[in-house]
Amino acid sequence: MLNASVHRANLSESLPAFVVGDLHGQLVDLRKIIERCGDPSRNTYVFLGDYVDRGTQGLELAILLFAYQIRYPDRVFLLRGNHEDVNTTSTYGFYDECMIKYGIQGEWVTCFFVPTIYEGF
Repeated sequence: MLNASVHRANLSESLPAFVVGDLHGQLVDLRKIIERCGDPSRNTYVFLGDYVDRGTQGLELAILLFAYQIRYPDRVFLLRGNHEDVNTTSTYGFYDECMIKYGIQGEWVTCFFVPTIYEGF
C-alpha cells in the first residue's frame, strides 16, 4: 500500500484561488479555464480530483497538471478524487486509455496518483 505524501500549504498567502473539479480527461476544458482565469505562474489553482476517465485525454491532462505542480508548487495543488483510484480507473477508462495510446500496462497505472494531504488549508 502506498503512503500519502504530506505537503504544507498556506493558501492565505496565495488567495484568491481558482478551484477546479471533475475535468474527466477534457484537456480542452482545462486549457479554456487557464486561458480565462490566467496562467498558474500568476494565479493559484486547487484541483479537486477526477482528472481522468470518461474523456479522451486523461493521461495528457494529468501530465500537464503534474507539470504545473512541479513548476509552481506554491500555486498548483492537486487533490486525489475518486476517479484516481485503481478500481475506478480500470472500470471507467483510464487504464484502457493508457493501453490503447501507449501500449503500457502494469503496476505504474495503479501508482500513478499517490494520495496527498495538504496541511494548512
